[in-house]
Amino acid sequence: HDNFVGSVLDALIGLLQCQEEETCKNTAAAIVNIATSNEISARIGNLGGIYPLVLLLKSADGSCQRNACHALSRLTTIEENKLSLFLHHGIDHLIPLCASEHDGVSV
Repeated sequence: HDNFVGSVLDALIGLLQCQEEETCKNTAAAIVNIATSNEISARIGNLGGIYPLVLLLKSADGSCQRNACHALSRLTTIEENKLSLFLHHGIDHLIPLCASEHDGVSV
């Protein structure tokens, strides 16, 4: 079970780093659905999942931004991922989204 989860998470992190925006958007949505525990969130963070999600915040696609925001909100319930978000300048990208015109992105 543990190896399977690790393999799936590795694959998801790889998909987050592809060049296809639609794939990245859907992968961010998948992360929202699987980041249901601190253990899984920590593993995603340890595998480097925070940085590609931060990059998705810069997408012109509102759905992509929304999925990345939602995934980051799930993952940053633990301190290590909060630090990673900060170190990757995620806050700098989240603040402008507060005034986004895209549905479901702004607060």
